[in-house]
Amino acid sequence: MTDNTKIERITKKLPSKEYKKYFTDNIRNSKDIIFHNADIYPPHYKKVNAVSWKITDKPLSIQERLKNKEDLSGFENFILKWVTNGFLGKQFREYIYDPIKDSKTEIVLRNYEASHDISELEPESREKSTYVLQEYFIPAGNFYKFLPEMAEIFRKNQVNVINVSIRHALPDKETILSWSPEEVFSFVIYYEQGTTEKDKEKVKKWTSKLIDLAMKNNGKYYLPYQIIATKEQFLKAYPNAVKFFEIKKKYDPKYKFRNKLWDKYYLN
Repeated sequence: MTDNTKIERITKKLPSKEYKKYFTDNIRNSKDIIFHNADIYPPHYKKVNAVSWKITDKPLSIQERLKNKEDLSGFENFILKWVTNGFLGKQFREYIYDPIKDSKTEIVLRNYEASHDISELEPESREKSTYVLQEYFIPAGNFYKFLPEMAEIFRKNQVNVINVSIRHALPDKETILSWSPEEVFSFVIYYEQGTTEKDKEKVKKWTSKLIDLAMKNNGKYYLPYQIIATKEQFLKAYPNAVKFFEIKKKYDPKYKFRNKLWDKYYLN
């Protein structure tokens, strides 16, 4: 539990090659920054829009305590579709939509900003395509090694990336399957994917390359998403899985509690 403080949005657009220093100098150790996220703009991945929410005493620009789900009209869906496949959609977002949105002063309650609803990103139909997430955790020192090679994989495989968010995590040395045994930046990829078997095979191809790239940089990939990694990739990224499996055998010898992740890596 924490105070539902007033927070103000602060944005800064900068070259992606300058982001790590900006984060270290202005965000990492700040006690006033409540939320922070940075978006890398496709298709060139050369610019970053860093968005921070900072504690303030200024008057609220929005009085509501939480977002009203009824206000999530078709406008967000229209923008999402345009950015995904519309003419100059990604350029529209980078050079028009985001600058206009960010130019407006926004001071809200902490809970208001935290109450975004997933329906904002929900497509009208998943019959032919859908939107999917992937996430890769890269040691802070390898940030600039991973970023350009990730972008090259996207370009070579014609991945329709909508957004890549950068987030930060401090070391977690206690969790057996920790994705941040050291300080990391995570790259959260939000992209469009077709639903045919051919589309799925295409995704497996470039996703496997991203997993290898992450491990080349001593990083990891996020386990809860599509189960694409080979067993060899899984064990290389999460070598403590062997220890985890021994604990599972002890407390669940009949494999009562199961999921598709363990069906692939635990049983085979």
